[in-house]
Amino acid sequence: MDFNGSAFITSQEEGVNFNQIRGKKMVSSFINGKLVKLDVTGNGQVVYFLRDQGELTAVNKSESSNLVARLKDGKLSRISFKINPVSTFYPIKKVDYEEITLKGFKWLDEKRPKDKFSIIPKGLDIVLTDSKPWFHKDIDEKQ
Repeated sequence: MDFNGSAFITSQEEGVNFNQIRGKKMVSSFINGKLVKLDVTGNGQVVYFLRDQGELTAVNKSESSNLVARLKDGKLSRISFKINPVSTFYPIKKVDYEEITLKGFKWLDEKRPKDKFSIIPKGLDIVLTDSKPWFHKDIDEKQ
């Protein structure tokens, strides 16, 4: 999936802590419907939280012209900065949230889909086909 212009992706780490990735162009790769890789080209910016023994300990705010982010089980697992990276680490207890929030960030929880069925507008009739047998099972379970 490609995002052009001003692409932005975010995930909630814990409470008011949000991992954020932003750039001019973002190409995402999926395996079995799960996001596994993001290639960011142009003005790449990242804010991500670090853990030590399960505890949030720090946040990293980085910029790089291009970057590659890898995800495992829906969580950021590795980031490679490709061109002229600049990073700042902040201890979690000294985080200035205004300083680490990327331009354009908005967490609109009330507008987020709660499941895959909530993206289908009310009143829209769904035509089931045999080309996706797993879809029949999902619809039957929901009813």
